Formats: sequence, C-alpha cells, structure tokens
Amino acid sequence: MDVNDNKQTIAAMYNALAQGDSGVFAKACHRDYVWRFPGHYRWAWRFEGQDAIQRQLILPQAGLRDNYESCFVFKFKNSKIIEVVEYCDTDLIERVLGKYEDAVSSHYKTSLQNEPSKI
Repeated sequence: MDVNDNKQTIAAMYNALAQGDSGVFAKACHRDYVWRFPGHYRWAWRFEGQDAIQRQLILPQAGLRDNYESCFVFKFKNSKIIEVVEYCDTDLIERVLGKYEDAVSSHYKTSLQNEPSKI
C-alpha cells in the first residue's frame, strides 16, 4: 500500500464513522494496534490491542460528551493501522470527560449493575 491508499482508507473510515458504521475502522486496524494519548495528564495512556482499546477506552467514554477537538496521527504497516496517536486539548478533555479513572469506574459500575447476576 502506498500513501494514497492509506489516505483512501482514512477517508473511507471517516465516511463510515459519520454514518455510524465503526466496522470499517475496526477492519482498517491491525488486531494488536496501539492508541496513545501522549503527554502528562490523566488521559495520557497507551492502550494496546483491539480488545483492550474497546474495553478500556471506547466503552468508558460511551455516553460522555465529546465536544473537544483532536488531531489523529495514523501509522500504517502492511495496509493496516498499527498506531493511533491522539493529540487534544488536555485541559479541556479532563473538564469534558473527567478523570480517566472516574470514567472507567463509572462505566464498569453501571455495566455491573445492568448485568444479570452470574452464579
């Protein structure tokens, strides 16, 4: 894949996301890709692998306001996204999303309350 192919992948991914289809994004990513928030603030984490990213990043943000701007840098290898680096207004993200630990705790507390008891 060359740079133009990568650009087409990103364009298709954003078009699909705008229509509510996250499957195109998932297919564009390597199974073990990394999502990083660089910096020194509470959301500055490194998430590794599709399962961990879904569980530790995507789900805890579900239902939270996300009206902040980000710049995404995508790194490709063998036609797949292997890394996403998200640059954002770190002060604003904490004010909008709160502390990472609180978002995760709140999500899993709600999930466990809504989940049937397993005996």
